[in-house]
Amino acid sequence: MSLDRYTYYIGILLLIYGFANLAPALVSIVYSEPYVIQYTVVSITLIILGYLLYRRSMYIELEYREALVIATLSFLIPGLANTFAMVWIGHDLWDSLFESTSGITTTGLTVFDVSELSYTVLFARAWLQWLGGLGIVVLTISFLLKPGTVAHKLFTTHFRKEQELPSARTVARGVLTIYGFLTIVAFASYLFAGLPPFHALVHALTTISTGGFSSLDSLNIKLPLLHILMIVFMFLSAQSFTHYYTILKTKTFRTLIRSSQLLSFTIINVVSIILFYYIVSTYMVSVNSIDVVFTIVSASTTTGYSTISMDFIPDAGKLLISALMLIGASMGSTGGGFKQYRLIILFKEFRRVIERSIGPKEKIYVVKMRGEVVNDEEVIYHIDIIGLYIIALLFTTLLFTMTGYTLV
Repeated sequence: MSLDRYTYYIGILLLIYGFANLAPALVSIVYSEPYVIQYTVVSITLIILGYLLYRRSMYIELEYREALVIATLSFLIPGLANTFAMVWIGHDLWDSLFESTSGITTTGLTVFDVSELSYTVLFARAWLQWLGGLGIVVLTISFLLKPGTVAHKLFTTHFRKEQELPSARTVARGVLTIYGFLTIVAFASYLFAGLPPFHALVHALTTISTGGFSSLDSLNIKLPLLHILMIVFMFLSAQSFTHYYTILKTKTFRTLIRSSQLLSFTIINVVSIILFYYIVSTYMVSVNSIDVVFTIVSASTTTGYSTISMDFIPDAGKLLISALMLIGASMGSTGGGFKQYRLIILFKEFRRVIERSIGPKEKIYVVKMRGEVVNDEEVIYHIDIIGLYIIALLFTTLLFTMTGYTLV
């Protein structure tokens, strides 16, 4: 396949991340750190390469497989660019690659002691997570709004016939506005709760992206209002951004209130909070109820913040946290996991299998989402994703245990 089909999109990606990468350089200037050259040179290189590719190419409608290649590059390019900058600063190559990959994929695992990192690198990690979270939302919504899917039908039902149906690109622009607005509100809220400006900004970026990189050694600090606000913003970021877009356009909260994913997510969290409180209170001397709620919401949204040391959590609690991270947040959000939407589809398929086995043979059994029939091909697709997710989990768990880690 000709590379000319990709150059237009690669050029745009390079331009976007080239300009975005100037932000860490600005932070370096503000805090008088000597890393302006590194991030500026990387940015200018990306901008020049992007401009040359963009000028030499033309817009071509991509096929699905080609779009997957571009989606992969949208994570590789910023990750590698930040790796290069960190290595130039003086960090180890593999540690830099690990940290950059963890950032852009909003994974949130780190190999560094944050107290030893500069303001520039701390911001760059958080900025990567924010960009990665936005990228995940846009890519997911592009799938969600694919004509013919039930998700697309449910989305379009909220728009009156006289309203112009928005395209995926229009929705993506709207989501960017909402994503930025939530980040600004989170930043202002964390400032109000008592966090210094820099730390408030980093945690706003990593909360809305449900990434979890923190600029503090520990979040076990005496700021209860901060923890409550972080719970709220983690919860909000774990819901589908298509709902927020619909609320913005239709001026009604009906789409969010009637969301099956929101209901499922809420029920799972409430049950898990009660169960986790029982587990930790049985094995620990004392436990703060806010810490319990914080831990569960952080896990279910796959953000990864923690106010309780994992060393003190019994294995049953760790298993519960792992299960919550496996399921994850709503589809169309920044959260990870195989998503609430697929969990609902899975249980509805279980129900259909049971009904088929004990019900009348002449009856037609279907899977429905809020009255809309989900065709078998779509059901199988979602179940396949869950299966692949679990296989990947089991395989990587095996690799970890082979290197000496316990199963827990």
